[in-house]
Amino acid sequence: MRLYLLTLAFALGCTNTFPEPNSQQLARAQTTNPNVRLQDLEQGRDLYLAKCGSCHGLTDPARFDYAGWQKTVQRMRTEHDVKLTDAQAADIVAYLSSANGGT
Repeated sequence: MRLYLLTLAFALGCTNTFPEPNSQQLARAQTTNPNVRLQDLEQGRDLYLAKCGSCHGLTDPARFDYAGWQKTVQRMRTEHDVKLTDAQAADIVAYLSSANGGT
């Protein structure tokens, strides 16, 4: 329970760095995947904060572009055995690459 509360407090403190998805982010995300929905970006943000943030500090979305985030998320899945479905991984990548202001 304590770890959950710490994770939650950390995630809440990240709201400025990791903003809620909006229409501008959706438009950016749709340049690489026209089928992405706002709900997918919201799911990606939630997964990133909870799942990734539970193991290590979170990386600023501006660090990588779309291809860089794809490689990073895939590396975490294969080298560190992070359990994500393909859809969850895609949502995380879509969120991060749209939150960084580019694709």
